[in-house]
Amino acid sequence: MRNFSRYTFSGKLSLLVFVVSFLMLNSLASSAFAASTMRNSQPSQGTWKIVHSPGKGYLSGVVAIFTSDIWAVGGSPEGTLTEQWNGTSWSIIPSPSPNIYSGFSGVAVVSAHDIWAVGQEYFPNPNTATTLIEHWNGSNWNIVASPNPNSDSYLNGVAVVSASDIWAVGRTVIDTATQNSQQTLIEHWNGSRWNVISSPNPGTYSELSSVAVVSANDIWAVGYSNNRPLTEQWNGSRWNVVASPDLSSSSLNGVAVVSAHDIWAVGTNGVNKAITLTEHWNGSTWTIVPSPNPPSSYEGDIFNALTIVSANNIWAVGYNSRDRLTDPLIETWNGSKWKVVNSPTQHGSVFLNSVVSVPGTGNLWSVGFHVSPQVHTFVEYYG
Repeated sequence: MRNFSRYTFSGKLSLLVFVVSFLMLNSLASSAFAASTMRNSQPSQGTWKIVHSPGKGYLSGVVAIFTSDIWAVGGSPEGTLTEQWNGTSWSIIPSPSPNIYSGFSGVAVVSAHDIWAVGQEYFPNPNTATTLIEHWNGSNWNIVASPNPNSDSYLNGVAVVSASDIWAVGRTVIDTATQNSQQTLIEHWNGSRWNVISSPNPGTYSELSSVAVVSANDIWAVGYSNNRPLTEQWNGSRWNVVASPDLSSSSLNGVAVVSAHDIWAVGTNGVNKAITLTEHWNGSTWTIVPSPNPPSSYEGDIFNALTIVSANNIWAVGYNSRDRLTDPLIETWNGSKWKVVNSPTQHGSVFLNSVVSVPGTGNLWSVGFHVSPQVHTFVEYYG
């Protein structure tokens, strides 16, 4: 888990493999949480609080419909995991699993009766995966057929334009024997079926981690190619690579939109020790915006996702590793600078994988997982 290059640059499947393997070894053991401690700086307003989540496993994506209707997805010892907040508590909602190694990486919402989750069905031997897409129709989760251009493919993120215009991104491996020809994978829902849409690959080892929508003819996806940041844009007819700062040993893990001229992407940069990476699109150019890094003595700092409340209220989440323990990392943009915000944690290690703002409010939810020593879902709320 602490192999930095493997976790950061081989995509979300590495996280899935580790967590699911850990769960299989510890599924019979009981877990107990220790008292919360605070390890980061004090926020200027509002507080983050831990909210009990019932799942054993991990959460990798979260979406908000209403204050009393929040969904989170991930994986468990039994396979896929979906949880729902009803305004009072989180509860597990059954979802089909092709096998016990299946898991979700991303989720997006059209309406309360139209939600999509994407991920993978993983096969430990021979270490391959196939895409997995499921749909919530208001009463049940159902598997929806999705294409697999090669024998090793998976999906990381999903974003909605409309009920008949949905995009999912990930990666596919051409040569599974050596895994030295990994390409971006983009799939599109047209209202009746998912189809692979051609996407560029500037390097021999590429992956897309996240996707966000400006409009039907302006969609952005981010990831990495040959361990350098990768940004791609859909112009209504094709995907194109858009130049971004050329950083070695870096990746972009999340992207979110304020407007066509105000887009943010977050990730990580660094070889032996990582630092947070935030980039901004002003309508013509991607530029690096400085972001702080709490003291770290081991791996460093990584952003996994971000969410927009307003142009001057943006949040990014991830983790900070020090002394072989991992703390949640949360930062906010106030219109002029990024700053670290206080986040509660648990004894052991905590990873934050996703964050969402509740529509019409300044409230936020962030999800991930906690290891101490078992793996358990972890949820925080800001408000």
